[in-house]
Amino acid sequence: MKLVDTREAAKMLRLSPSTLAKWRCYGQGPAFVRVGARIFYESGELERFIERNRCRSTSDRPRWMKGQNG
Repeated sequence: MKLVDTREAAKMLRLSPSTLAKWRCYGQGPAFVRVGARIFYESGELERFIERNRCRSTSDRPRWMKGQNG
């Protein structure tokens, strides 16, 4: 199991670290691991998150956006 920090996870997902922080607060985004005060993501979980949110058209909404307006 390879763990990456928030900065590296954000880089892998092409997001800002603050987006991942917001998602953690709202219970969205990939699962994470807390070790003391530090947050890590399992690289395999990031890959599964990407796969679960794969879209086939621009009208498809990723799973993490379901229920949001817009």
